[in-house]
Amino acid sequence: MPRQMPALALSFRTQKDEALGLAEAAERIRVSVASSPSLRQELTLNRIHLIYEMSFLRFFALWETFLEESFLRYLCGYVNSNGPQTLLTSGTSKNLHDAKALLFGNRQFLLWHNPKQVTDRCKSYFHRGLHDAVISSSHARLEWFSSIRHRIAHDQDDAKNKFDLACINLCGRRFSASRPGPLLREWTTVGGQRTRWLNAIGNELCDLADQITP
Repeated sequence: MPRQMPALALSFRTQKDEALGLAEAAERIRVSVASSPSLRQELTLNRIHLIYEMSFLRFFALWETFLEESFLRYLCGYVNSNGPQTLLTSGTSKNLHDAKALLFGNRQFLLWHNPKQVTDRCKSYFHRGLHDAVISSSHARLEWFSSIRHRIAHDQDDAKNKFDLACINLCGRRFSASRPGPLLREWTTVGGQRTRWLNAIGNELCDLADQITP
């Protein structure tokens, strides 16, 4: 009997909310210490921005883990609510260990932040796989989100330039020193509701996860 895909998308959403809670807690504390100059100096705006970056980096890492874990299970023949994926390889892997050996080969790890790498990988193993279909539908935005992740992790000019381009595409402007924190704390509107970019991106990734493992 085919194995049912576990609630990976729900787990991702729950852990994403925990990561967002870090930034939300910082905002609440900032308000509570507004009347205390000494405490306010401890939680500067720059440190708030760094907390937003840590929060983003955490849930983006969770997104990458979700992609890998769901991919491996589809290689094992796990089914979602619509049924199984159609494999191009000869038969399904017996277990996650075999699936990982098949997918990784001699490599110690695979990268999942680049949407093109993920879609190309999917096309090698599945016929019209969900990872390919869903990620292709949001390819440009996922590249911009990946540029945010890359800028938090790296200070090279290439990371800064790609982040600046992502900002222009997402909200029409650059941010001082090409830092992601101010962008992530910036307000935007989604579905008529005002929210910060950090929350908007986290929720968008969760919606994509729901489509990959329906």
